[in-house]
Amino acid sequence: MPVKLAEKHLVMPINFTGNRIKVAMSDPLDLKAIRDLVFVTGKSVTPVVTTLTEIRRAIQSYYYKTKPIMLGEILVTAGTIKPEQLEICLKKQQTSKKKLGDIIVQMNFSTETEIARALSSQLNIPYIDLTFVAIQADVVKLLNMDCALKYEVVPLSVTNQVVEIAMADPMDIDTIMEIKYMLNKDVEIVISTPTEIENAIRRSYAEIRVDRSTGTTQIDTVDRLRELFDDQDSIDAKMDIKTERIDVYSEANKLLKDSESPPVIQLVNKIIFSALKARASDIHMEPKENAFIIRLRVDGIMSGLTQLSKTYAPSVTSRIKVMAKMDISERRIPQDGGIKIKLEGKGIDLRVSTLPTQFGETISIRVLDPSASNLSLADIGLSGKDYQMVLEMIEKPQGLVLVTGPTGSGKSTTLYSSLNHLMNDRSNLITIENPVEYNLKGATQVNINDKAGLTFATALRSVLRQDPDIIMVGEMRDPETAEIAIQASITGHLVLSTLHTTNAVAAITRLKGMNIKSHFIASSLNGIIAQRLVRKLCDKCKQPYTPTLDELILLGLKGEHLGMDVQFYHAKGCDDCGGRGFSGRIGIYEILPANSAVRKLIYEEAGESNISRAAFDSGMSTIIEDGLRKSMQGITTLEEVMRVTSNISGREMIICQKCMRTLNSDFTFCPFCGHSLKHKCPKCLNTRNLDWKFCPFCNEVFKE
Repeated sequence: MPVKLAEKHLVMPINFTGNRIKVAMSDPLDLKAIRDLVFVTGKSVTPVVTTLTEIRRAIQSYYYKTKPIMLGEILVTAGTIKPEQLEICLKKQQTSKKKLGDIIVQMNFSTETEIARALSSQLNIPYIDLTFVAIQADVVKLLNMDCALKYEVVPLSVTNQVVEIAMADPMDIDTIMEIKYMLNKDVEIVISTPTEIENAIRRSYAEIRVDRSTGTTQIDTVDRLRELFDDQDSIDAKMDIKTERIDVYSEANKLLKDSESPPVIQLVNKIIFSALKARASDIHMEPKENAFIIRLRVDGIMSGLTQLSKTYAPSVTSRIKVMAKMDISERRIPQDGGIKIKLEGKGIDLRVSTLPTQFGETISIRVLDPSASNLSLADIGLSGKDYQMVLEMIEKPQGLVLVTGPTGSGKSTTLYSSLNHLMNDRSNLITIENPVEYNLKGATQVNINDKAGLTFATALRSVLRQDPDIIMVGEMRDPETAEIAIQASITGHLVLSTLHTTNAVAAITRLKGMNIKSHFIASSLNGIIAQRLVRKLCDKCKQPYTPTLDELILLGLKGEHLGMDVQFYHAKGCDDCGGRGFSGRIGIYEILPANSAVRKLIYEEAGESNISRAAFDSGMSTIIEDGLRKSMQGITTLEEVMRVTSNISGREMIICQKCMRTLNSDFTFCPFCGHSLKHKCPKCLNTRNLDWKFCPFCNEVFKE
């Protein structure tokens, strides 16, 4: 008998004589299993009865030559608990009737969630946080409440052939087979914690009724609503969402009714509240073939929030569309909308975008916190030297200031911080954005509308007739906009804008690629700010360490650092930072001031390398150098700096042993403290090994 057949039906062959085979089964009346056995073996089946546990042990022993894997072994292998802790729990289990998992949690050796995630990882079975799952009424009816509590399972979804259940112990084969026989369906398992399962049972089996016209679950009373979402009162007290009813086509009536059912409303509110509590910048709702996945972007990193049944995708999507004033009957084209909410009296804007995909509409929600627009330049992470250079750029009465970097690198925050610094009653400040992200008090803000013909270029022409002093252009995305902006900066206006380039000098090349003449760039440019965002280390749990040589070489450090005891910091994780080790983000910068030497090279159409050298000579530091300094100060980590600067071709750097400044590897003396650097031969300037007594290239004798 093939092992797959034995595992499928949980049966074990014992012996055979002639045309008959004796098979151990837990249910001798399982006709489907008997038919499969007859078909595969070609023999008549004589069943004998035993327990599922004995059959499972026999399969492990005779087919795999191993003992059945036990919960304690899995948790030790996963590193959730230590072997000595397992021994303590096993001894305690012998004198009590409690399950091993309950004892481990009771002894504070681990948490329910850690145990569930370890089982999920080791057994390759999905883990689901049932806090966010609202189970449909037809699924709830599969099992009565007493049965669900007895077996500690929750049915999540059902098809003609398969029922999906959540359970805390996926190795409880007896329970799985009981559910299989009771429902006459194959069983698929997902893992959750015992507490989440118990809470889900009590929520799902509250008094409910079903609207026959829509099939959606309706809650009868306010008390039952509190049972369904026991913490919803506190959420509703903190969060105020206002929506307006919109006209819809008749075929969308069912979607509208589904979206207005209390469980769907509460589920969407809970997702939004959880995202805001986690300080997420984006919420992603993604329908897949067999699931509806909710993910968050926190501090620039995507992480999973929960995974719902695919059946919830249409109603949740419709609810979001109603809140964002979109057309819920239109599912074939992308749509954009917005939601205004208040959380504990604080206004927050949600920018919503939908996109039709293979398995349904994906939803992306950008969380816009208005307080971000009130940041000052001193709060965004500029060092003392860079801060002064930026002030010199933006405080000039006219000229062009560019902020460059990829999407999500904090360019808008830098622009708003600059505008906050410039805002006063004596200046007329106008912004042109697509869309307007934050309300900037004291400024006139224009929202681009391409469909209506209001583009960046047309808006900028009209703005110039409004007598502005300062103009902020959200993005120079085409040659026409760039040309008008540069002409405005030459004719007496201060213009701030953004470009997508990897470093500061590349912005000059980008402008030339837009057919902007070099003499216009040279005469208009005040300076360029290139930037990235890195996650900030949690001040409560960060730990210092000494980096390896490989890490330093990977970052571009060479030469003099080899004999140094450089200290950096690790992320550990604690309760204050949610176990991530990071809290918030900060910028790392490359500031290129347009001084006379840089302007002369731009006018002469010099290459990027020559302009870079002139900028370095005037005090510019690269993004990598700024990140390195912040790593040594314990603000971020080397890994974070390398993550966001991996596509930047940086120059080689060294660290002065005397003043600890990061320096250009071309230097032979530290310009800050005058210390003689030993990574180069002072005569021929070739790279020098610190162990050499003389130079092999020019025979220069090295003095100690």
